[in-house]
Amino acid sequence: MPQFIIADKTHHNHAIAVARLDTLMQDYADLQQVGRARLGSMACRYLLTLLQQKMGLSGKLQDEALPYRIESNDLRQPTYYVSFSHSREHVAVLLATTPWLGIDIEDKTISLAVAKRYFTANEISWVVSVPTCQQPQATKLLWTLKEALIKQQGNAKLLVTLTRGLKADILDSIGKSGIEQLLNQKGSDSPKSVTYQLPLSQQIIPHNSGIKGVSYYWPTLNCGYVLADKIA
Repeated sequence: MPQFIIADKTHHNHAIAVARLDTLMQDYADLQQVGRARLGSMACRYLLTLLQQKMGLSGKLQDEALPYRIESNDLRQPTYYVSFSHSREHVAVLLATTPWLGIDIEDKTISLAVAKRYFTANEISWVVSVPTCQQPQATKLLWTLKEALIKQQGNAKLLVTLTRGLKADILDSIGKSGIEQLLNQKGSDSPKSVTYQLPLSQQIIPHNSGIKGVSYYWPTLNCGYVLADKIA
């Protein structure tokens, strides 16, 4: 069954759902007929319908352009925005009332050799400084939050390529102490969060834009996501 987290309503009424892909395929026969290239995308959309049911949200997904959103005829319902992620084994959906959101989930280990191709020297230095037993999780933590921030800024109409986004220093973005708080949380049934403010000098953000928000990490599922309070 999907794992749902209905989070604090004071922070953009956000909620996430994470599910194993094989479980969704058992529950939803149409997914068994979909080719591998479209499977992740279709599974995300099916998981979205389950999350909407869980939250009591009406409306259809509008995904012709970023940011994706739920369009409803219920005037009492706020506009919800959507971010998707899928890996080989899992799919994840993030819903929130802010359009500046992004989520990423990873299954496979990010090797240090791959990390060195995309991480900054500062990030690599931090990864190798943590205990050896934590280094695989530290690398995956940075990777998921980098990808989540890229999606967030894509939703904010800031054109950021994957390569450029991965090269931005997440330790500067979220802060070393915040990253270490996320890394050192014990196996939790819910995500831990830290606040962040992306500096104006951060190369991932063009045109002197600034972002303030909260980053979350769910260690047992290797899932990270971000929600921005302000983009100026």
